[in-house]
This record gives sequence, structure tokens and C-alpha cells, in this order.
Amino acid sequence: MGTAGLPSVYIFDTFFYPSLKTRGYKATRNLCPRNECIFDFDVCLMPLFLAERSHWAFAAIDMRSRAVSLMDSQHRDDEECLHIVINFLQEEDAAVNYQRRPWIKETPKDKPYQRNGYDCGVFVCLFAEHASRRTKAVFTEEDLRILCMRVRILLDIAASRLFFSSAYRSGKENEMPEMLQAKIVQSSQTRRILGSIN
Repeated sequence: MGTAGLPSVYIFDTFFYPSLKTRGYKATRNLCPRNECIFDFDVCLMPLFLAERSHWAFAAIDMRSRAVSLMDSQHRDDEECLHIVINFLQEEDAAVNYQRRPWIKETPKDKPYQRNGYDCGVFVCLFAEHASRRTKAVFTEEDLRILCMRVRILLDIAASRLFFSSAYRSGKENEMPEMLQAKIVQSSQTRRILGSIN
């Protein structure tokens, strides 16, 4: 397990999937971690840039259950995308002689839905956050309209950590706005960032 009982997580960079799609497994494998095996992690997170739609989606790979979940906020079932990710995992399985059990494809139907054409990046960040904890994504598009979610992401990036994992573990999501306000007051770096965009 990872920090504080959370799953251990490997995150592919944003160049990985486009390279995998256009150049194939052999040309892309050098983008995998050199000193670590992805199969040693509990969860792998793969951002997916879908160039034909100018859209970001997300693959959550549960290495223990061998399930690949496509998280697309536009609710499209992209079989090609799932096939590319699973083919990569099968090739990597063979390369490291890990195991040959089949991978399970999942496209959850009850995930949050994006109605506009510009919030896919925020959805991806929030999908990744929930997948990194193996929890269900329970936010709505309405939640994104309030500054709370975007400031949360800003704080997490500025501090290079997830401030609010304890709130999720203790079921105190409804206390997020108050917690956010306290963190903003405490963080001089965040005050500088917020000041620069006002």
C-alpha cells in the first residue's frame, strides 16, 4: 500500500498514450519507469488525449483486479482506446513475464457527466483523485461551477500533495469549503497565485 494506507499509484505522463497510439508499444516502452515495474503498483493512472475530439479522458488501471476503467466525462464508449491500453498491458505482461490472466474492460455508466466543451481537464483531475483512492467519483458538473473544486486542485498542485485525502477517508466532504478557506489563508504561495489571476 501507499502512504497512510492508500493504494500505491503510478501515473503515466500525458505524452504516453498519444505515443502509444501513433508509434506502438516498442517505440513507447522507453517512457515507462526504468527502475520500477508498473505491476508492483496497486493502481496506474493514464491520462488520454483524444486528438480527434480535442478532449481529455482517463484510464484507471487496477493492477490487482486487472480491470481497466475508461473514465470519459462525455460518456463515450471508446473501444479503440480501451483496446490500445489493454494491448499495452498485455505486451508489458509478456515483456516482464508477470502473469497472463486476462484484463477486464470497464466503462462505468454512473460516472459524472460533462455538458460543456471545456471542463474535461478538471474532470480528469477529479477522476484521477478518486481512482488513486479506489473510491467512486461522486462529484457533479454543478460542483465544478463553484470555485471550490478548482481552488482545491490549485492547492493540491501548488503543494505537491493531496490536502483533502483525510476528509474523504473520514466522510467529511461537506466540510471542504471551510477546509479550503483555512488552507488558502495558510498558504502564502496560493495567495500569490490567486492574486496573480484576479
